[in-house]
Amino acid sequence: MEEYPTLSELFSHTTQEKRAASYKAHGEGHLSQSKRREERLRAQKQNRYNYQQLLRATLDEAVCEEEEIPEERGKKRKATEITQVTRKDKIDMREQKEYKDKLMLPEAFEEVPEDLAESWVCIPVPSGQRVLVVSHKDTTVIRLRNGALLRSFQSLLPGGGSKMATARSHCILDCILHEPTATLYVLDILVWKGDSYYDCETEFRGFWTYNKLQEEDGLLEDHPYKFAPLQRFTCDEQLQHAYGNNFPFGTPTSYFLYHKEAHYWEGKSPLMGQVQDLAELDIA
Repeated sequence: MEEYPTLSELFSHTTQEKRAASYKAHGEGHLSQSKRREERLRAQKQNRYNYQQLLRATLDEAVCEEEEIPEERGKKRKATEITQVTRKDKIDMREQKEYKDKLMLPEAFEEVPEDLAESWVCIPVPSGQRVLVVSHKDTTVIRLRNGALLRSFQSLLPGGGSKMATARSHCILDCILHEPTATLYVLDILVWKGDSYYDCETEFRGFWTYNKLQEEDGLLEDHPYKFAPLQRFTCDEQLQHAYGNNFPFGTPTSYFLYHKEAHYWEGKSPLMGQVQDLAELDIA
């Protein structure tokens, strides 16, 4: 019988360390940023980790353990028990730890990539908090970058509300929470209906994100948050359309840049950059 990982291995640093060790073996450690990009792209092709069983098995384990928590805890507790951490508290603390630092983060550009026009896409970013959204077993949660639980609610994401639940329904999305418009702007769909897209390239993830959000009824409406894709622009002549404030959220606060072939990497990646102003790219 196949052994599944425990909850502590969901998005685990063990898995992350395997990748990091592999990239280090390819010589990333003391290379320039451009060389590290080359090595990362080369290593991606040789290290395709399958997150799907990790995610499915571990999310099921998390839910099973939560179901074991009694709904009724007695009205009174002994004085010595008041200071003890309850089992639910322990689970909450553990989940915060396991969801901590699971977002892909940009590196500051040491120089403008030589292949910017051919190989990169630009995403104008609204103001707001970068968050991880997880839907599973009729519940949707928003977690901060440090893993802390920010919101819990029912949504129309697969697995996120009673009308959408199936055995395989769970999703993980990388979003920007824009509170003024109650919108979760989706940067990436990482898991959709139980299928993992961590090891898919940026261009495919962007295509998939746009199409899935359009296909699911009601996601673009408030329930209580609406989900919306962010516009993407190639970094050639199309980049001029990323200027200005002609966006639903107004003027971008910054711009994320992704290499078209980048897989989703937890933590900082040389295949993702950020600039406050497109003029920094010196190509417009």
